[in-house]
Amino acid sequence: MRDFTRTYLGICATQAGTGGCQVGGMTTPYAGANGTLIDSVKPIVSMERDGLVVIALGSAAGKPGPAYLTLAEAAETDALDVHELGGGTVPTVEVETGAEPVVIFGGDTIVGGKQNRIVNVTIWLTPNHKTQIPVTCLEHGRWDAGAEARFMAGPKADLGMRRMLNTQVHASARAASTYG
Repeated sequence: MRDFTRTYLGICATQAGTGGCQVGGMTTPYAGANGTLIDSVKPIVSMERDGLVVIALGSAAGKPGPAYLTLAEAAETDALDVHELGGGTVPTVEVETGAEPVVIFGGDTIVGGKQNRIVNVTIWLTPNHKTQIPVTCLEHGRWDAGAEARFMAGPKADLGMRRMLNTQVHASARAASTYG
C-alpha cells in the first residue's frame, strides 16, 4: 500500500511546529501554528478506482461533533416534536425544535401520526422554533383519523426511494413555477 499520508495528503507528523512538511522534496504549508490539529489527522481507509483515490480521514484531536442534531438524535433526546398540522394533512407536518438546531435530511422518514411519511427536502431548523416541512405519504390508502398526531424518527429511505422522491419533488416544483 502506498504511503498516502505523505504522497497524497501532505501531512507530516514529524515536523510539528515548523509550519510545513516535506512532500516530494518540497515544503508545503498546513493549518495551525504548531501542527497540533494536522498531526492528529490520519488516513483511516482508502479506495482507488480508475485513477481516483478517495481517503477517509480521522482525527484524535477530540474536536466536538457538528453543531446540530439529526432527526434521529433529536427524537431520541426529545429535542424536537414532530406532529400533524392541525387535524392532519398529507403534504405537511409541523416540527417544533428545542434548544439546539436540528437538520432533517431529505429521505428521512417519520413514523406514526395519521400515516408514515418521508421528508421531501433537507431542512435546517433553528432552535426554539416551529416549522412546517414538506413530506410525502409512504402508505397509499392508509389514513388513520383516530391515530395519535405525533411522529418519531423512522429508518432512512433507501436510495431508490430517495431518487424517486427527488424526481417527483423537482417535477412538482417545475410544474408549479414559471421557470420551466
